Amino acid sequence: MAPYLTRWFGNPSSHHEVGEAAASALDDARARVAAVLGMRAGDIVFTSGGTESNNTAIKGLMLGSGRKHLVTTAIEHESVLASADYLARLHGVEVTYAPVDATGTLTPETLAAALRDDTALVSVGYANNEVGTVQDAAALAAVAKDRGVPLHLDAVQAAGWLPLAELGADALTVAGHKIGAPKGTGILAVRGRLPLEPLLHGGGQERGRRSGTPDVAGAVAIATALSLAEAERAADAARVAALRDAFIVHVLHGLPGARLTGHPTRRLPGTASFVFPGVNGETVLLELERRGIVSSSGSACAAGSDEASHVLLALGLSADDARTAVRFTFPHGLTQSLDTVASAVVEAVTTAQSLDTWRAVLVDDASADATRRLFADAAASDPRFRLVEHREPRGLGAARNSGLDLVDTEFTAFLDADDRLRPDALARLSSTLEHTGSDFVVGAYVRLRPDADGPGYTPGDVQPWVAAATDPARRRTTLTEHPAASGNIVAWSKLSRTSFWHAHGLRFPEGRYYEDQVLAQRMYTLTTAFDVIPDVVVDWRERRDRSSITQRLSEIDVLTDYLEALGEGIAVLRAAGADAAVAERGRLIRTLDLPPLERIADTHPDLAYRIALEAFLETLPM
Repeated sequence: MAPYLTRWFGNPSSHHEVGEAAASALDDARARVAAVLGMRAGDIVFTSGGTESNNTAIKGLMLGSGRKHLVTTAIEHESVLASADYLARLHGVEVTYAPVDATGTLTPETLAAALRDDTALVSVGYANNEVGTVQDAAALAAVAKDRGVPLHLDAVQAAGWLPLAELGADALTVAGHKIGAPKGTGILAVRGRLPLEPLLHGGGQERGRRSGTPDVAGAVAIATALSLAEAERAADAARVAALRDAFIVHVLHGLPGARLTGHPTRRLPGTASFVFPGVNGETVLLELERRGIVSSSGSACAAGSDEASHVLLALGLSADDARTAVRFTFPHGLTQSLDTVASAVVEAVTTAQSLDTWRAVLVDDASADATRRLFADAAASDPRFRLVEHREPRGLGAARNSGLDLVDTEFTAFLDADDRLRPDALARLSSTLEHTGSDFVVGAYVRLRPDADGPGYTPGDVQPWVAAATDPARRRTTLTEHPAASGNIVAWSKLSRTSFWHAHGLRFPEGRYYEDQVLAQRMYTLTTAFDVIPDVVVDWRERRDRSSITQRLSEIDVLTDYLEALGEGIAVLRAAGADAAVAERGRLIRTLDLPPLERIADTHPDLAYRIALEAFLETLPM
C-alpha cells in the first residue's frame, strides 16, 4: 500500500497519470476481493470497517427494498443490533429476533418460521464474535432464497478462517483489522441486482453506493490481506483448531466448574470462550494480565460495560454467570502449544476463586433491633467475624473507627448494615489494587428500593454522578486527571490499603451525620494514585420505614450536618488546590443535592430550614 500513500497518491476519479494509476490499483483490489468472495468486481464496495459495512448493508438494503420486515438474531454484533433498532425507531421497520439455541446456533427451521411475505432482509453473523459459533450459512441462505429474501452475512469474524465463496449470501461484510490489514478498512459485497440506498451522498463513487474519495491505499491493503489469508486459510484453520481443542480440554480438566460457551465443535478455529461461575470475569482478566496473558470478557466493541453480555443472555445463561465470561482468541499464525496459556488460565481462575482470605469486624452500635443477635451468631459460627459492642450509641463514624482500630489485613473496606456487597466485589477490588499498586479503588453502586407490593427490594440503575466517577475504568489516576471522582464520597464503595489510612492518620468524624463526605475528599487529595472501575460492587438499601439518614433530610439537625459536610468537603478540595474538583462538586451539588432540598424548604414549617439552605448557597462555588 506504500506507493499509494506516496508516489501514486492520486484521486482515482481524476483523469491524469497519477489518478489513473490509483484507479487501476483500485480496480485490481476490487477484482482480487471479488475472486475470494465469489462475486463480481462491481459488487465490491470499500468501506471504513465492519461497522460501516453492516450499517450500509442493513439500512441500505432495507430502505432500498420498500418493505418493512427485518429478521436477525439477538446474538449479533452491536452494529447489526443498533442498525435494526434505528430502522425500527425511525422508519417503522418491524424486527424479528429469531431465537438461537443454547450453543448460539440459528437452525434453518427457526429461520423459516421467522420469515414473512413482507420480509425484506435476513442479517446473520456467519460466526459469532463472542462465543465463536459458526452458522450453517449455506443452509440459511437456501431457506431465505426459497422465500425470495436476500441474506446478509456479517463475516467479520469468519474472514481468514472460513470459506467466503459459494455460500449463497447476497451481501457480505469483512473488516480489515481481522485479517492483518490496517484498522479503518472494510469491505461490503452486495450483489448488483439488489437496490441499495446509500448512507453517504455526494459524488457517486463506488457505483453510487458510497460517495467520497476512495481510500486507495486501504483498498489495496485489505485486498492483499484477504488474498493472503485465503491462500493460507485451510492450513491455518486446521492447525489452530487442533491447538485450540487441546487448550479447551486442558482448561476444562483443570477447572471442573468451568463451562465452554458456544457450539462445542462448530466454532471458529481461533476462539475459545468460557464462563467460570462464581468468579468475576474482570478479576480473571486482571490475574491473567499479571501473568502476561491478554484476553477479554466479551466484545471489544462493548468494552468497559458492566452489563452482562447480550450474546450469553440470549444463549440462556443467567446474568451472574454471563459476567464470569472470558474469551480467548488466537492468531492465524499460531504454531506452538497453548499448554502454558491453559495452565495460566487454571492458575488465574483458581486464584480468583480463593480470594476469600478476608476478616470482618462487626460493630454493633447499641442497636435496639436484631442486629446484635445476628452479629453474635455470625461471630460464633465463623472465626473470620469479630464482634465489637458499643454500650451506648456513638454513631456511624465511631462505629467505623472502632472497626478500623482492629484491622490487621492489607486492605480495608467498610459496609453498613443496610448495604449488600455484590458477589466477587472484594476479589474484583483487591485484584485491581494488587495489579496497580494504587492507594485505593472506587467502584460503582446502585440503590435498592423497597418493592411496593412485597417484602423484597429492586436495584435501580447506576446514577449519572456515580457513572461519571467510575466509568470508564482508570488505573493510577489522580484528582487532577479525574476531578469527577470527587462525586463518589461514600465509604462503602471503596477498598483501600490499610497502610494508607495509617500513614495519613485518617479517621471518620464522630458525633455527626454524613461523616464520609469530608473523609472522602481527604482521601482524594492525599493519595498518590487511585483506581476507578465501573463494576457495581455494592447495593445501597433504602429502609422501608424511611429511617435512614438520606431519607431524613427534612429534619433540621440532619440538614445542618449535611450542609456542613458538603461545605467542609469542598474546603478540603480548595485547600489542596484541586480547583477542577471544586468546580465539579459545586456543579454536582447544584444539580443533584439542592433541588430536593429546595422542594422541602418550600413547604417546611420551620423558617430556619430555608435560612440554613440559603446561607449554604451563598458559599457554594458556581
